[in-house]
Formats: sequence, structure tokens, C-alpha cells
Amino acid sequence: MPVTLVRFGAFEVIARYILKKSNTWYFRRRIPDDVRRYYPQRTNGMIVQSLKTASEAEAATAAHKIALEQDRQWEVWRSGSRSTTDEIRRAGEGLLQKIGLQPGDSRRATGYELPVGEFEDLLASYSDRPYRESLQKGLYPPHVEHAARLYFDERQAPTLLEAVEQYQKLTGVDRTENARRARIRTAQEVAAIVGDLPIDQYTRKQANELVEALLAKELSTSTIRRYLNYITPVINTMLIENEITASNAFKNLRVPGFGKDVVRRKSMDQSDIRRIQSACYTADDDMRWLIALVSDTGLRLAEAVGLHRAHIRLDDDVPHLEIIETPTRPLKTPSSNRTVPLVGAALWAARRITEETTGEHAFPRYSNAKECKATSASNACSAYFRRLELGPGKTMHSLRHAFRDRLREVGAEEEVADRLGGWSQNKTVGRGYGQGHSIGFLHNLMLRIVID
Repeated sequence: MPVTLVRFGAFEVIARYILKKSNTWYFRRRIPDDVRRYYPQRTNGMIVQSLKTASEAEAATAAHKIALEQDRQWEVWRSGSRSTTDEIRRAGEGLLQKIGLQPGDSRRATGYELPVGEFEDLLASYSDRPYRESLQKGLYPPHVEHAARLYFDERQAPTLLEAVEQYQKLTGVDRTENARRARIRTAQEVAAIVGDLPIDQYTRKQANELVEALLAKELSTSTIRRYLNYITPVINTMLIENEITASNAFKNLRVPGFGKDVVRRKSMDQSDIRRIQSACYTADDDMRWLIALVSDTGLRLAEAVGLHRAHIRLDDDVPHLEIIETPTRPLKTPSSNRTVPLVGAALWAARRITEETTGEHAFPRYSNAKECKATSASNACSAYFRRLELGPGKTMHSLRHAFRDRLREVGAEEEVADRLGGWSQNKTVGRGYGQGHSIGFLHNLMLRIVID
């Protein structure tokens, strides 16, 4: 029965779930029918415990805390999640401690059998089947399951979100803040669809349901594959690191129709490029310098956005760019580390950058010591291209396609084109021999693709 704590005019503050016996307050709450099976020892369907206080206000505060914890626990049970949350961990550890056991106590017993006593009776009250079978079928409440695993000293697999955090700390593979956040966002979306479960508890059925759900959201098959590529190495690595023998449910997962929905990016012809470069000369600002730089170098947009002013070498015998990895902008492939001669509109843009900017970064609007905002730059450039009415499907990446076409038109060898564009060069063993083409040779070749 609710207890009135305060009356003030039209207002009344009441507290539920508290009951006074003698001079002590108690917590008393009915167990909902749908979770009653988790309380086999509460035959009357009520939870009653002493709050160990004579103060009505203290009792109300304590009861509120207990009720919130119960609500969270019941929600976990109702959702069917086997996730080992902090509340479940604390409850499991507290259960062992209350009985007088410690994690790993089973090692002091003969074989793998439970000692006769309160803990065995507790497990038996939930299931009369063997411990292993009961655990596999999820017959124990989560906190009891956690207590049993602690008792048997079984290693606990981290949940997916925990595994991502551990993986990033262990491997350092996500070298930029953008990369770190991208993997976390992907894991959060996966957890929202199939649950943030311990990584050894995902099933192949759940993995396939994830793919179906992502397809239903109309994500491209390449995006779905990228999601799986974020998650799969996390689970592989953390299963090994935690010495857990289990299969990765997301490994070698098929994405129906993969690659068939790819929309081929459009290239640009010389009239498009001439129009773009002319507009850049007229506007003469940082975004137009960025576009002009890409137009006659074929750089990936992120490579251009992340340039440092020190990477622009105008005073050398052959003006050029040094494309090297930076703390905020990793390179896509080993072949991306390269030297690119400056010609045409790109040479003009490089000169304007060195004349008009200060500081470390060539494009401080989009790049700084913390991040490289290539996506923001891409959106701005795409909007500008729409204003130029170049036609549908023509983006900054179209300039990179056009760069390759222009190299073909002047008869550039495939090896030379790969080197200038930073495309993979692992096609033959012979390409790994020697120092490659001189910068003078590359410069003379690129002068031939300049559009008058």
C-alpha cells in the first residue's frame, strides 16, 4: 500500500513498495507473472526485504533504488537477452558471496561436480537437468548463470560493445578518431538489431537476420559488407584473447546480391574539366583550390584534404606533392604513398595554397590536428558541382576516374598510371624491382594530360 510522505496544498508525494513493521521499514513488491519463474523460492509471489532503517525518507529512497534495479533486471529477462550487464554481474557476485562461495571454488571439488549445499539446491530449483545442458538452454536467470560461471571459473566473453573497446585498445588498428568512431557506430547499430550479446553467444541465424535487417534499411551491399568487415575481426581477436573456444557467427557471412547494386561512377570529359577549372580560377578560394588540385593530380579527396603545407614541394626541380600518411589521415593502400608531379590547375592551386594559408594544414577548413573532414569537403564540392549543372552522377571522385582516362589517352603504361594514382601495384613480381620511374619522366607524361 502506498505511503504518503508529504502533503502540501494540492500536491501529495507518495512512496510505493514500503511497509513498516515495528520500528523498521521493509521493501515489499509483487513479482510480475511473466518473470515469476525466476523466483522459484518466492512461493507467495512477493519480494520482501528489510531496509534496515527507521526513517521513512531513507526507506523511500532505498526502495526507489531497489525498484529501479528490478525494473532493469526484469526488462533484460523479458527481452530474452543473455547479455552480462553490470547489474547482472553485481547480482551474480553478490549471490556467490551471500552463499559463502568464491569464484573458482569448484576447482577445490572433485571433478566437475557441485558441492552439496545451498548453491546446488539453488541451481536445482531452476532446472533438474545437468548444469551444462541447463546453461546451454538458458534455463537459469542471468544473474544465477553468471554466478555459476564464476563458481566454475569459466571465462566470460565480452559483449560486442565491450569487445570493440578492448579490440581498439589492444590492436590500435583504428589510427584516427574517425576510424575509431566508425567502428563503434557500426557495433552500436549491430547491437541495436541483434542485441549487445557476449560475442560467443551470437548464432548464425542472428547473423543472417542482421544482414536481412540491413538490406531492409536499403543499405547498399557494399556498406553491409563494410559493417561485417568492422565486426568480424573484433570477434575473431577477442575470442582468442579471452581464450574462449567458440565460432564467429559473422565469419564468411554471405550478403545476397553483393556487388549487383553497384552504381558505376561516371567519369568526366574534357569539356567538364575545362569548365570546372575555369570556375576555380574565377572563384579563387580554398574549396576551389581543393577541386583544382584534384582535377590534375587524380588524388583521392581525403588525400588532398589531409595534405600538410610541407607536403607541397614547389621549390624542387620538379614541383610535386608528397602523399604520405598523417596522424589524422591514413592512406588506403601501401601504394598510396607516392610522389605526384604538379601540372596545370593543380600547380596553380598549390601556389595559391602556399601564398594564402598559414599553419600546418593546406586546407584548415577541413583538416586539423584532430581530424580530417573529407566527408564534409565531399558534400560541399558535390553541392558546387550541382550548381555548375555538370549532370547527374558527377562527383569529386569522377575527377579521379577522368584522371585515369586521360592517362590512357596519352598512352601511359599501366604501371605508370597505377603509381601516379596510388592504385595497387601487386599485379606482378617484377614491379617490385628497381626504383621505378623518375619524377622527371612522370612530370613530362603528366604535362601531356593538361587541358588548355
